[in-house]
Amino acid sequence: MSENVGVYQRMLEHAREFSTEVRQIDSDVNRQFREHVHYRQRYSIKQQALFNVLTAYSMYNMELGYCQGMAGVAGVLLMYMDDEQAFWALNTFMTDSKYAMHGLYIEGFPKLTRFINHHDKIVGRFLPKLQKHFMKHSLDSILYSLKWFFVIFVERVPFSLCLRIWDIYMIEGERVVVAMAFTILRLHRTKLLKMKDMDLMTDFLQTQMHKDFGYDDDYVIRAVEQSMIELKRNKMDLLPPPLPREFPQNPLGKFIEPDIETKIGRRKSVFTQNELRTTEAVILRQEAIAPDIVSNFSSDTDENLTGILLEDSSSIISTSLARTSIGSTTNDWSVISGDDSNGLDDVDLNEDILLKAANSILVSSSSLKSINNDDNETQWQ
Repeated sequence: MSENVGVYQRMLEHAREFSTEVRQIDSDVNRQFREHVHYRQRYSIKQQALFNVLTAYSMYNMELGYCQGMAGVAGVLLMYMDDEQAFWALNTFMTDSKYAMHGLYIEGFPKLTRFINHHDKIVGRFLPKLQKHFMKHSLDSILYSLKWFFVIFVERVPFSLCLRIWDIYMIEGERVVVAMAFTILRLHRTKLLKMKDMDLMTDFLQTQMHKDFGYDDDYVIRAVEQSMIELKRNKMDLLPPPLPREFPQNPLGKFIEPDIETKIGRRKSVFTQNELRTTEAVILRQEAIAPDIVSNFSSDTDENLTGILLEDSSSIISTSLARTSIGSTTNDWSVISGDDSNGLDDVDLNEDILLKAANSILVSSSSLKSINNDDNETQWQ
């Protein structure tokens, strides 16, 4: 911060005069942490601070601008910092290679794609029966994991547990996000397998866990630690290497006045061909993982899940992640495209596409191989 004296205030001034994001940011600010004392009152001090941080950062990183998920991240930071500190902490999350959240929020969301694809591979490797169960009931991982990766579990798990995960995230980076997503499914595997409806499973993973996770925080953190060890042993604890465009390509803090079309906020009247390929891209991604589900299904046995048998807390080493504390934590459709030669590893996803259109996308996926509904659940039709 000492090297950037006055930058935050200068970005605020640019935002007041030129920002095209203020309406959306103002609307989103009022949606954050509605039960938290700092944010429940409209235009409270913290709501104003959140608005300032987001509008200023949209000017500082104009390549990124503003994306809805950033409000949740900045909102947590402001619970422990003043607005200028939160501004620079947000910039660290966006640009530091340890976190590289810039790639989560830029157009196309390439890092979100890497998270989801890697998560699918982990579930297919360690929980193939559960993955087949999800596919049988048309539950794509897009539907339940979006906010896990997009805002690091904010408002998807109890807040006290979320802060513990954030503690580890600031130390370990994205490894804990990968492990927590795996741990959630592993801990709740039996319950999910008993649910025979996509809506029930989605409601449980998106809403019910936030109210009652079913395990105390210390137990979950020990489970996450075991998951990190197990994934590292299998060389699956880290995402595949990032694409260059997941990092800022333009100088930060360089102000460029928005063009007239952006100022007006004129929306496109028709969807592009890339946008119309959204459904096809999601279907192809499911078809790509389907053979793995068949080949791995028979391996979903107790020996693959030994990691869930946690050690007694007395045997956890003194540096255990369970020692982290709560107090230590400091819209429209967009382009979907694939850069990789197979067209799958780098499919770009849009948050609104996933949230608003995923159900219709999945229902329309008639080209997917259907799963036999017989009790043995071992054959593809």
